[in-house]
Amino acid sequence: MEDTYQTQATNNIVVSSSRTPLLPPELIDEVIRQAWSSDLTIPERTSLYTTYCLVNRTWLSLFIRAALVDVHIISPAFADYYLFLVHQPSGSESRETSKLLPNASETANRLCRSINFHVDNNPNRGTSLELPPAIRLYADSHKMAETVSSTLYMIDTLGYTPNLQHVTLDYVDWGFGDVFDQMRLSPLPPQVTSLEIIYSYSKELKDTSDSIKKSYSRQPYPMWKTSTVRKLSVAGAPAGLVNAFVLTCPCVEVLEVSGLSSFDHLDEMPDSLHTLVLHLDNFNGATDGRKQDFGLDESLLRKWFAVSSEVKRKVVLCSEASLRTRFRLPDPVASWARKFGLEIITRGLT
Repeated sequence: MEDTYQTQATNNIVVSSSRTPLLPPELIDEVIRQAWSSDLTIPERTSLYTTYCLVNRTWLSLFIRAALVDVHIISPAFADYYLFLVHQPSGSESRETSKLLPNASETANRLCRSINFHVDNNPNRGTSLELPPAIRLYADSHKMAETVSSTLYMIDTLGYTPNLQHVTLDYVDWGFGDVFDQMRLSPLPPQVTSLEIIYSYSKELKDTSDSIKKSYSRQPYPMWKTSTVRKLSVAGAPAGLVNAFVLTCPCVEVLEVSGLSSFDHLDEMPDSLHTLVLHLDNFNGATDGRKQDFGLDESLLRKWFAVSSEVKRKVVLCSEASLRTRFRLPDPVASWARKFGLEIITRGLT
């Protein structure tokens, strides 16, 4: 059976053998980190995890360290194992674990920089167990969603991962109520300074998700506050939900928003904000070639930056090269552009 797994691994990755030259560890490490940070489904990430662990000891050792820096929680069982790893007393590791990762608990706590929670309504997508596409609007007892708050609570309460800086909630085929209805982020650890929330949908659900986004309504009020968050990124959410997230981060300095067809429903921003990054990806311009301004005007900028500040502020508009020619910056905004550092940039591969 072990030979079968080794054969499967070598079919997917070029590894060292009598006919293949050894790759330098630096190159292997770069390959692993690039692949691990890619946008993968849960089955794809599971397959990558299994494959890298079966290549050879060098790949396994480098992969373990990469996976402990950029942690991906893909299931409740994986969360339980990770919490066990960071909690286990020094010296209690198995002999094999000690060889691969000396002082495993201390190392796991020290290395962690980001934790990414994958909450997918169809976790087996792309496999024979995949379910028909559907949006989960509400779930008060969903195990993976509960894993978000329980894991953050344990990290916060017991003081794990002191170098943790970034937390991502990646919702796939979910409604917009879970974070606030179930208070998923109320136990966000104080060492976290960057927060990202992503909502994405299967292509078959585009019309349904657009309808849900248009009809979304929530009175924005802060149910909790995380004053340590300095950068907030929200993708795929309606403006009302973006406003609610902003209220929970009263000291945010950089706000990045994508997935809105217009920005005129974004509320006043905190005085601490100095950079507002708006992605124009969700452009649905008319085919007659008319330009659009996405609701950006002088009054909108006044609303966002109502409080005067000595801090130089800017609004950055990111767009694909093909969209830039379709975007029109209103003439009255030109004078404000100089004051706020407003600029239009073309987003490339980065």
